[in-house]
Amino acid sequence: DPVQVPLTVLAGWNQVECPDREIYIVENPSVYAMLCGTWRGRKACMCMNGQPRLSAVMMLDLLEKAGIKVYYAGDFDPEGLLIAQKIRRYYKGEMEYWHMSAKDYEKSRSQERISERRLKMLDRIEDTELVELADAIRKEGVAGYQESIWEVYLDGVDPCEAYRKCFCSRYSVGVKL
Repeated sequence: DPVQVPLTVLAGWNQVECPDREIYIVENPSVYAMLCGTWRGRKACMCMNGQPRLSAVMMLDLLEKAGIKVYYAGDFDPEGLLIAQKIRRYYKGEMEYWHMSAKDYEKSRSQERISERRLKMLDRIEDTELVELADAIRKEGVAGYQESIWEVYLDGVDPCEAYRKCFCSRYSVGVKL
């Protein structure tokens, strides 16, 4: 089971390792829990739990230092896209958006209307890989959530039998030991 690692402990870490030199990062704790429950520690995963906090930034630094490829998935709303863009700008290592396309948004749409004020936040999306998605959200005017499509995160991910670590970042980072 994932555990919480205090920030003071994380601050003492010099390195991290992820099998296959990759980690799957999601925005939401419920999706993280579903992935960890399904993968049962066979894949490296981490939860940002919304806006990246100091522990998440420190972990990203360690991942970059180790040459780990990051796959990131977030919610389909203005805040989710801005978080994704912020992580992409910060992380200097190899990174791909993971199921964050307009097609994925179509599958995840809710009935929750996004206010005009929040839709205006999409004007700050400059990452070319997120612009089409931002346009789709602006056009539809509703949010989409990871929880609605969590099964797609399992597509194309073939967890092997090797031991995997799971990371979670809230105010601290959880690690499967």
